[in-house]
Amino acid sequence: MTDLKAEAIRLIMKMPEFELDSIMELLRQKATPVDPEEDKRRAQAAFQHLHKFIGRLPADFDYEKELEEVREEKRRRYENLG
Repeated sequence: MTDLKAEAIRLIMKMPEFELDSIMELLRQKATPVDPEEDKRRAQAAFQHLHKFIGRLPADFDYEKELEEVREEKRRRYENLG
């Protein structure tokens, strides 16, 4: 076993059990070989899906105003928690 793998195992052994889900998901993803053609197909499908939304907003849509409203709402919710 390489030093790197041994270190990874040592770190995992120190982690609480409830935090292992995310590590396991990452390891599963990395252990599964990626087919470049499948990866390309998924990226193209995602792009086509996003492309459907072009032109759906009104011409006078003010994204900065919308963003600020959402940020303000989050600030109010956060302040109410404390």
